[in-house]
Amino acid sequence: MKKIVAALGTLSNQKISHVKKAFDELRVKHELKPFDVSSGISEQPMSQDETIQGAHNRAKNALQKCKDADLGIGLEAGLESKGDDLLLVCVCAIRTKDEKEFLGIGDKFKLPKEVADAIKNGKEFGQEIRKYKAKSNEENELVQTLIKRDKPFIQACNKALTLYLA
Repeated sequence: MKKIVAALGTLSNQKISHVKKAFDELRVKHELKPFDVSSGISEQPMSQDETIQGAHNRAKNALQKCKDADLGIGLEAGLESKGDDLLLVCVCAIRTKDEKEFLGIGDKFKLPKEVADAIKNGKEFGQEIRKYKAKSNEENELVQTLIKRDKPFIQACNKALTLYLA
């Protein structure tokens, strides 16, 4: 298989490393070209549908900025309400030059109640989860996953890439 050139709709080093890890896990030769693109959605998406739309927009916008790319990749994280709970949702969307789209969604993680309540009262997720970590003063794997989002993003990328490669 030839090397895949992917336009990536983010400049975030963390997200770039998640995509790279997914390509490496699937043993796919690749070149990632990151771009600063708009998601076209709110700063803190509050539904899975909005999160998916943001990932699709990033993939499409990145692909438009890179004429030599085989595909565009967009990553987006958001929150989803389930009853009284809030869940973290991580999405990867892939878009090809011929406008085919492939979607991957990672495992969802329930936010601690204190963090969910603060977000429902207008606070921002990133700040609240870090405050929660500092206050709880323990090395909690769930809290680390909610901060780094590595596991759900890598899962989402693996799913989308597997569908693309099929």
